[in-house]
This record gives sequence, C-alpha cells and structure tokens, in this order.
Amino acid sequence: MSTFGQRVLLPGGGVTWTVLGADGLPHEAYERFLAHHRVLSAPNTVRAYATSLGCLEVFLRQTGQQWDRIGRDDLARFVHWLRFGTTPDVVDLAGGREPTHGEATVGLRMAAVVAFYEFMAEEGLGPALVLHRTARRRIGAGQPYKGMLHHLSSRRPQRAPVFRLRGRRRDRPPVLTPVQVQAILDACAWWDAAALVWRGSVRNRLLFALLAETGVRLGEALCLFHDDFVAGRGDTPYVLVTPREHPHQQRVKGWRSRRIYVSDRLEALHGDYLWDVCDRGGAEAVDNLGQWWLFVNVDREPLFAAMRPETVYDTVRRVKRRLGNRIPAGFTPHWLRHTHATALLMSGAPLPLVQQRMGHADVQTTINTYGWVTEDAALRALAGWQSFVGGWDAAPVAP
Repeated sequence: MSTFGQRVLLPGGGVTWTVLGADGLPHEAYERFLAHHRVLSAPNTVRAYATSLGCLEVFLRQTGQQWDRIGRDDLARFVHWLRFGTTPDVVDLAGGREPTHGEATVGLRMAAVVAFYEFMAEEGLGPALVLHRTARRRIGAGQPYKGMLHHLSSRRPQRAPVFRLRGRRRDRPPVLTPVQVQAILDACAWWDAAALVWRGSVRNRLLFALLAETGVRLGEALCLFHDDFVAGRGDTPYVLVTPREHPHQQRVKGWRSRRIYVSDRLEALHGDYLWDVCDRGGAEAVDNLGQWWLFVNVDREPLFAAMRPETVYDTVRRVKRRLGNRIPAGFTPHWLRHTHATALLMSGAPLPLVQQRMGHADVQTTINTYGWVTEDAALRALAGWQSFVGGWDAAPVAP
C-alpha cells in the first residue's frame, strides 16, 4: 500500500483515491476533504489532492506530529521536506543537496495542503491557521493585460498566500507544424482514391483531426456523443462540447459547455466514421447510437465500449514508430490543442475568440499561454498556417 495516495476500486468499476492512516484504514480527516472534492472536482484533481495529503501524512509520521496540532512553522518545514526529503534541522554533511522535487510540484502539493486546512477550519474540525493574508493587488508594466475595471479591483483587498514559493519560468507550449499534423492524420488513415475507401483507422484519424481543428482537450473529445457532432445541413457544422460523466473518468474541464464550429471536411470525416461503426454492427449493438460515445472500441473487446485514454496513447506510440523523426519524440495529443491555438493566432484571430474556442475561463490564461506566438519570428517564417486553418469557421458564439 502507498501512503502517498491509495488507489480505490469502486463497486461500479470506477476508480478514486484516498489516504491511509497508520491503522491501514482511510484517514478520517483527509477522507472528509477528499469526499467533498469527489463531488466538485475531476478525478485527476482528487488523485492529486490524495497524493499531496499522503505526502503530508508521511512528513507528520516522520516528525511525530498530528495533523490537527501543527502550526505555520511546521508547514514551512514541510515545504523544505518536499524540496529535499529532510526537515531543515537535519544537517547535510555532503553539502550541496539537490532538490528532489521541482518548484511546480512543491507548489501543487502545498496548494492542496493549504486547501485541506482551510476546509477543515471552515468545518470547525481543524486548527485555525492563518494561511492567507490581505494585500492590494498591483499589476506592473511587465504584465501584458489589465482588465477594464483594473483601476477599481486593484484597490480592493486581495487574498495572498502566506507561503510564497519560488516562481517557475513558464515554458512555451510545444506545437507541431502543419506538415507534421498532416503526417499524423495520414499515419492513422488515408483515402484510397482508386478503391474509394479509407485505409487504416478512420476513428483515429477523426480523433486527431478533431483535436487539431477544435483545440478540445482529449478528455473533452472522449466525452462526446455522436449527436454532439451537429451536421450543418446547409449551414456551418459544429461540435457541442457537453459536460457528462465518462466511464473512464474523463470530463469536460470546469463543467462548461461550448459550441465550436468546424469545417465541412471534418463533418464528412465524422460521417465516414459513423458508417464504419454501423458496418461493424454498432447500430445493432447500441440502442441509440446518436446518444452513445463518439469514440468507441472498434477492433478490440468489449466492442463499441467507450474508448479509454490508454488506447489513445497506444495509438500515439504506433504513430511515432511509423513516422520516426518526422514528428517530435515528445508528441502527445495535447500538442494538437496548443497547435490549434497557435494556428488561430498566426492567422490573425483575436485573443477573445481563441479564448472561447479553447474554453479558457479568462482571457488572461490565453495571453499567458500563447501571448508569445505572434512575436516569434521563426514561427512566422513557417509556411502553411493560413492554409492549415482553411475551412475552419472560428466565429464566436454564445455557449
């Protein structure tokens, strides 16, 4: 068993995570916090919280303390323990100890622990630690975006964390060139003009084409039903990203729906895939195919069951082997999301439109992630961005 986060198989086949106490049973306090977030948060968030609280429990056992009897100084020692695996009072005779965890990991772990203590304090079950202070927000010249009401909001008190961890330089998100995206699609399936049929996996081509043309996250794509792919019928087709529970713990981030217009060629590819599913017996196996998962098993058991994310990554590995050095070795499906946003910006799309298509809650997220794109001369020099987005209808619409 792992103290850092114990995997739990649920009776219905689902998976969740908890933290075990010294008696080998779920720790009552941590479990109360995790149970709250199982209702509100995505499964991966619950897993991250359980892992972070498991780290806290290991630290408390090593230092002989109880979770409800520690102070802020103890949490400061916990930060040091996260970084180096020892508390500050342990002398490093070798000197020059390298951190065991990066600052991003330390920040995530500490954010979960702070959330746990604030939750327990609100419930009246834990120590009332002061983990945030009141400050006035100042946006300096180095920050590129100021909201319309910044002159008002900057005067209001803002909550700032007591533990100010070292910042981490935000790396530029990886992107693919238009030529590389096309190579990935063709490695999945290609059109045999002589025989007038697709060769390969139409499902896989549709999945990667959807990710590239809409910028949806992989989990959002796996949550789609066939009926979420709305045919144009003379108008512009679109995909309706719809929050729903997925049998393999995939979710729409933030549980917010949005409409994303797509090209006629993507609509046609969906139609070809739908016929392929029907030819394989999907219409007989599923009562209502329109209200069934868009991406399903077509060549492995159980047939027509919702596709697992692990199956997608198996496909990614096969594509990498087939294409070799024609695509980057680190390619993952999420690169197609970054490529989508980059293509839109390189083609002159305004930031608010990109924000809507990407599903960002705030335009500042879009700026922080992709604000460098139009300033990159090397990226601008790559030909093909305008043709890459040809056929997309990126007009903003209400959710």
